[in-house]
Amino acid sequence: MEIRHRIKWLLMHLRWLPDALYLRWAYRLETGHKLDTRSPTFNARLHVLKLRDSGRDKARYVDKVEARKVVAEALGPQYLVPLLGVYDTLAEVPWRELPEQCAIKCTHGSHCGVIRAGPWSFDQAAQVYQQFQRWMRRSWFWYARERPYAWIRPRIMIEQRIVEDGRAPTGYKVMCFSGDPRIVQMHTSHTGKPTIDLYDTEGQALGIGKAGYARSGVKALDQAMVGRLCHVAGVLARAIGSPPYVRVDLYYVDGRVLFGEFTFYDSGGLRDFTPPRANEWLGRMIDLSGRKGVRVRGGKAQEKLQAV
Repeated sequence: MEIRHRIKWLLMHLRWLPDALYLRWAYRLETGHKLDTRSPTFNARLHVLKLRDSGRDKARYVDKVEARKVVAEALGPQYLVPLLGVYDTLAEVPWRELPEQCAIKCTHGSHCGVIRAGPWSFDQAAQVYQQFQRWMRRSWFWYARERPYAWIRPRIMIEQRIVEDGRAPTGYKVMCFSGDPRIVQMHTSHTGKPTIDLYDTEGQALGIGKAGYARSGVKALDQAMVGRLCHVAGVLARAIGSPPYVRVDLYYVDGRVLFGEFTFYDSGGLRDFTPPRANEWLGRMIDLSGRKGVRVRGGKAQEKLQAV
């Protein structure tokens, strides 16, 4: 483990640290830069939002089970991955009866799920069970002091496994500002190396990536698909009150848009975008005043980014 990760691990266990102080140190460790919440950069403004909010009102949108209810009410159940069960404890999960194709997730955290894509050996099943024991005891609040996580009751949900051409589907994460979808992130891992690219609402590549990730090189997305993704994301962003920023994570499989989750703080606000000046360009879309921000869509977004 790198020394900076060791320090970060130690900081996470100093739970008496005030949130603002912890986040300054964590941001410096993750990015190498000083966190200045007065700057107009994307992560700085996310941290302003994070520190202003108790998170209690957002908890139901971050909870993976409760978020499904919002989607069903706003758009209908056809936008949801089929749910096979929800359980309060590990002991309640019918492990022996689980289908060989399913996704097992904790409802109260991030990156805390396992895909089952076939039969498990005894050792594999034991490893999965032990991993979920650790996850069920964990509060994701302490990683980046994202307060919605502090209000979520840990549970386990089982969903049907979704596939795209026999593999994990591409993730399309729509960045919505004050209820308006403006940027589409595409997350892929088909080549074995995760990539992240950003596109405008017409599906044109913006030449932006995320620190630590390669770009796929895909210059444009299908415009009809992007239109559907942005429509769904916009409806959902407005259904939860048009916050200054929310990322609506979606899949597009066999012509269907499927909901993934709501994300209020990309990477906990601890990972920058590339190139560096893109951070300010994205940050200026977050309206901290509560007033409607300036729309930046399609070609205009592309034109402005060429200067970045």
